[in-house]
Amino acid sequence: MTAVALAPTALAGYYANITGLGGSQSYGFVGFHGTTNEDDLFVWDSSISGSPVSGDMGLFNEYGGAVLSGFNAQGIGLYVSELSGNATPEFSMQQGFQSSEDFVMTWHSTYLTNGGGFLRLAKFDDYTASNGGNQIGSTIDCATTPGPVTLGATVGTEYYKLFYASWGSGPVLQPGIWMMNASFVAVPAPGALALLGVVGLAGRRRRS
Repeated sequence: MTAVALAPTALAGYYANITGLGGSQSYGFVGFHGTTNEDDLFVWDSSISGSPVSGDMGLFNEYGGAVLSGFNAQGIGLYVSELSGNATPEFSMQQGFQSSEDFVMTWHSTYLTNGGGFLRLAKFDDYTASNGGNQIGSTIDCATTPGPVTLGATVGTEYYKLFYASWGSGPVLQPGIWMMNASFVAVPAPGALALLGVVGLAGRRRRS
């Protein structure tokens, strides 16, 4: 799936007021399996404060290198720097988050050869529930849904959950690629759009 442009209604650089959730709603996993042994596997977990780990999580060894970025209001991504021909990588990520305002999500994802993968987003009603709560509405499958998409703010214990996974064999399409990235931009209020129009008009008048 190719990367898509941001929606015209979004202000570039204006990130939404998004807060990542910890606990059982968020984790990350990066692993390289070799032909004779399995290397260390890293798990991205939440801190006791309920916020996801802000730093990057990486794994670099004889089979390749990959970094899963820490989640923040701008988004999250997985970058693979290299893979050896005998590597059997496995990547997975689940990230829960809330947003106090409407926002636009745009994404890019690709997957390992001889395997599979997915990037999906769904909304749930209660992040405090032991089972993660009940899903609200339909799942957005980023492989089949044209993006970007505009999503509503969460209310109370509502939250979104972003899922990504890819498994198979290397090498991927080329050395050094973003396997996945998802970004969020706030939807500006009508007044902000009107102000942009006034500023643009004034700029055109000065140039004329």
